[in-house]
Amino acid sequence: MKSNIEWEKWGEHDPLYAVASWPGKERGSSNAWTDAEFYELGRSDWADFLKHWQQYGLKPGHCVEIGCGAGRMTKQLAGTFQRVTGVDVSQHQLDYARGHISASNVTLTITDGTRLPVADRSCDAAFSTHVFQHFESHNDALQVFREIHRGLVEGGTLMIHLPLYDLPEVEASMILAPVAFLCKKLNDLHKRLSDLKVAIRRRQLRKGKWKSVMRMLYFDRRRLIRELRDIGFSDIEFSMFAMRSNNDYHGVVLATKRAA
Repeated sequence: MKSNIEWEKWGEHDPLYAVASWPGKERGSSNAWTDAEFYELGRSDWADFLKHWQQYGLKPGHCVEIGCGAGRMTKQLAGTFQRVTGVDVSQHQLDYARGHISASNVTLTITDGTRLPVADRSCDAAFSTHVFQHFESHNDALQVFREIHRGLVEGGTLMIHLPLYDLPEVEASMILAPVAFLCKKLNDLHKRLSDLKVAIRRRQLRKGKWKSVMRMLYFDRRRLIRELRDIGFSDIEFSMFAMRSNNDYHGVVLATKRAA
């Protein structure tokens, strides 16, 4: 993925803030993340995610975590699942995680961002938080969803945190048609401007100059439902809930790999 470069650099520059970008918690600031605070945040956030996943239906076998970073959530997944495979594009992040996770049921592996280093039908669950929102494009996200489907057993489930939006349905009313058209055009314009800004900063990163790059990618809920169904997922649900750590609302999609 084109977005790998910034996350490799974030892993070098500030691995904890890259994962939990709270104001004032940057490395070097007076209130920067400590390891204890960072991994305690993972414990608290995982309890919130787990409750909703269990209500949906969860098999505690083998879980693959996409974008595990410094292991904030991985450390907690190890206590829920029999086996955890954490993958990330940043070797620095993986090295940091290895230094803070001692669980013997955790494997941490480098990835190119689109391919998952797991065998076909070898995982019972797939999890990711604060990752899909930073992908370069929806096509990149679809590639990862396809990889998740390949790796899951039939009946296996996913829980993916990602920002969602709903455009007005053009077919619903001729009155809403211009609104939907305008929303799409504004969204496309925002994407083009963001792409330009990111391209400039990536060139600077390649030259060895540190530049903060954290782009945001949003997902149309109806489109995502269609795409997940086409891939082979069923029982697609969306949930939004506040994290106890900071009362910030997180949206997630849950889905099940249907039988062939």
